Amino acid sequence: MIVVDEVLTSGQFSSSEVQRLQKELKEIDAQRVDGNFVDTDGHKLGGSDEVVELLERITKWSEMVLERKGEFPEEFILLYQKLVGIRNQLEKLSLTQAWSLRETDLYDYQRQLDKIDESRVDGNFNDSQGRPAELYVQRV
Repeated sequence: MIVVDEVLTSGQFSSSEVQRLQKELKEIDAQRVDGNFVDTDGHKLGGSDEVVELLERITKWSEMVLERKGEFPEEFILLYQKLVGIRNQLEKLSLTQAWSLRETDLYDYQRQLDKIDESRVDGNFNDSQGRPAELYVQRV
């Protein structure tokens, strides 16, 4: 997911690499029978629905990556940078020995994330006109 996030926002990716991955996705998709993954006897495999959903999500992401070419709406850049900053700080903390990490060390991060979460309307980030951000912005 992080790779996709970086691709969507940085523009530093190879279109041919994304297209190669799309080709692999199509090969996987071609293995479905009547929309499901099945065993050699034609019985639907357990987890098929979840794999199909994931396949469709990844396919949609790859299309967004090629379509957006790393462009990200200016209106959401500050929020994105804040979230990335929190993620990076938490990653550094995760390297800290568990015995030295206290709950109070995480409190400020939790408050920041709560504020960001509270700014969403019906689970979506909205622009200044109150319109929900596009799907790729919501996901990133």
